[in-house]
Amino acid sequence: MSVSPYGFGINQRFSTKGVSQMSIAAQMPTETSRLTTGVSLGLIALAVIGFVVWITHNGAAARAVIEQQRSDEIAAESRAFCEKWGMASGTQQHIQCVADLRAIRERHIKRTEEDYAF
Repeated sequence: MSVSPYGFGINQRFSTKGVSQMSIAAQMPTETSRLTTGVSLGLIALAVIGFVVWITHNGAAARAVIEQQRSDEIAAESRAFCEKWGMASGTQQHIQCVADLRAIRERHIKRTEEDYAF
């Protein structure tokens, strides 16, 4: 009998009967594995729902802060623009200038929204 490089005789045979039975048993899910899978999926779903709620809650607060900052920037720009053209802050001319700039911006936003509304 000659010996192969793998350490067994060439004429030696192996039975796969035990191996195939074991692999079939290993592939069959058990109640414990089903329960573990269900619990894992439940925890993942709970984590996703919690994340969505957290994002929604914090997203609204962040949006409010950004809107306030944008409003402050626009007010500062309007004030600077009107003062640049000689209308002192607090005067009737300045108030009218700021109102006119607001109207211009609103018309611009409306036109832009109309352009992108399909």
